[in-house]
Amino acid sequence: MFDVMYKTDGIGLSAAQVGMNIQLMVFNPAGERGEGEEIVLVNPVVQKATKKKLLCYEGCSSFPGIFADVERPASVKIDARDIKGARFRFNLSKLPARVFQHEFDHLQ
Repeated sequence: MFDVMYKTDGIGLSAAQVGMNIQLMVFNPAGERGEGEEIVLVNPVVQKATKKKLLCYEGCSSFPGIFADVERPASVKIDARDIKGARFRFNLSKLPARVFQHEFDHLQ
């Protein structure tokens, strides 16, 4: 999935976008292989979202060339599993939170 994401100049990709009916997403806010952190989330769940919302211009590899302002919570606390099945929780804010929420929308 990272290969597809990088080839389409994306920073995130959900399994649903590549025809897999599983709860899986990958993302790397840096958008370049070898830069930033590649994150794989299996069965992600939003535990908490801040009330503070941010408006940001977003695009999607499912609809190339289409962009729009989207309002999302500024940060989220998530629960997920890694590729080996180990459970973990963490907080995301700024761009990583936005990317996660966008890909999570695809899974929903």
